[in-house]
Amino acid sequence: MKDKNNIIIGVVLVVLVVVIYFWGMKDNTVQTEGFVDVVVSTTTDEVANINPVVLKNEIKVVPKKETTVTPATPVAQTDNYIKLGQRSLLNDIYVTPTKVTYDNRCPVDVQCIQAGTTEVGVLFERGSLSQNIIIALGKSIVFDGKTITLTDVKPNKVSTKSLYDTDYRFLVSVEN
Repeated sequence: MKDKNNIIIGVVLVVLVVVIYFWGMKDNTVQTEGFVDVVVSTTTDEVANINPVVLKNEIKVVPKKETTVTPATPVAQTDNYIKLGQRSLLNDIYVTPTKVTYDNRCPVDVQCIQAGTTEVGVLFERGSLSQNIIIALGKSIVFDGKTITLTDVKPNKVSTKSLYDTDYRFLVSVEN
């Protein structure tokens, strides 16, 4: 009887993991360097305070994060700096920087041969269209017929200080 219960529990867990994985891929997928990060929120009372997170095909449980800017109330902006996780409306496009994927800019207190660059994962949304795109500093992409450029990243790097995700601010322009 004990073996039968263990088998049933195992099957239920496998089905739950598969459902959570595919449900999360529908809405919250960010493609980065060949790996998929999926974040899924649960609504049941037993696990209301956790989010299962699938990272590189592993499942980890992390506490829910409270957000300061909700998707229902985006900040209407025209070329203002945006924080990671902040959803902003720029020329009819919702822009949400999701993660810094690369930052090798030359620190301001060092003389470098090359200036370096920064790449940022950004979620772009307009109507029912949404796409996660990695955009590089000074480069433009086209989304839904509009040209989007990452024009600046703050703060500047300093060789003696570390930058954390909460430090970053991005200047994005959206043109017709």
